[in-house]
Amino acid sequence: MLGTGSYPTWGVLLVGILGGCASSHPGSWEDGATLGRAPGLGGPIAARATTPTRRAAEHPQIESASEPIEVQLLRFSARRRALIQARERQGGVWPAEVVVLFQDLFDALLVSLDPVAEARLSRRALIQARVVPEAELEMTVTRFGAPPKELATALSRVQVAVTWHMRELALRERGVETNSPLHGVTMAWPLQPVLLTSAFGYRRDPMHDEIRFHSGVDLGGQKGELVFAASPGVVMEAGWSGAYGRRVVIQHAEGLATVYAHLDGLLVVEGVRVELGSPLGFLGSSGRSTGPHLHFEVRQFGEAVDPLDVVGRTVMRPRMAQAD
Repeated sequence: MLGTGSYPTWGVLLVGILGGCASSHPGSWEDGATLGRAPGLGGPIAARATTPTRRAAEHPQIESASEPIEVQLLRFSARRRALIQARERQGGVWPAEVVVLFQDLFDALLVSLDPVAEARLSRRALIQARVVPEAELEMTVTRFGAPPKELATALSRVQVAVTWHMRELALRERGVETNSPLHGVTMAWPLQPVLLTSAFGYRRDPMHDEIRFHSGVDLGGQKGELVFAASPGVVMEAGWSGAYGRRVVIQHAEGLATVYAHLDGLLVVEGVRVELGSPLGFLGSSGRSTGPHLHFEVRQFGEAVDPLDVVGRTVMRPRMAQAD
């Protein structure tokens, strides 16, 4: 993936999204053997193939929401080719209009893929939104060299958003209710607004270029932003913890615990009780991390579960409001 400096083929991309794997992103990587076992709950779910027959007639709302994405991708591809053909091959410098074209596409895709809108999208459109932008970016790289950092970051956010929708689609097909309280314990996101930059499950380690298990989610933000307790509980750990850096662990009811890692500073000590929204510390990049963000985990009796199964829906922000 782009975050590791390599550019996968279309076949690899297709296998990746159908397998529900999150792409790598400038953020943390924690070794699965150290930070949690591969869980039995909430892991990557393979999406089943769909039958195109009678698709539009059976799902008019899904088709209505999906069509703008497909049209937008077609127009983008045509516009990109026209811009590239009008330019001489050169390495290391991307023309400004090409950068703007890609960034406008990524912004529009994040709006279309915003989970808050709860628009149900077809698997066909989701695969196209996952594959086409990266393939087009890869072809542009062959002419102008490595992409600007902001494009690689924006592409990663689109990939995470698509992964979220593919996961929701697979769960709906299985009749599984998502984002519901787990054993009566309701949780909120520890950062506001929420920017999900790396999903739960198996992904490529951005530091070592190998597939490992990511036992939480990464949330983007500015260094120094306040991090809040996701639910009432007791602080069990507050201090330095190896690859996690400065970390807070809170024990909640029903065997649930939450982990807040890579903090820049702590505002709590072990043994104190916190309430929902109590400040815990400041977002940072301590420990094994490539940039400021929060690594957030939810555990049930010590087993990592996908925070998206138990916490409110994620908001994907356009680039104007995003932090690196």
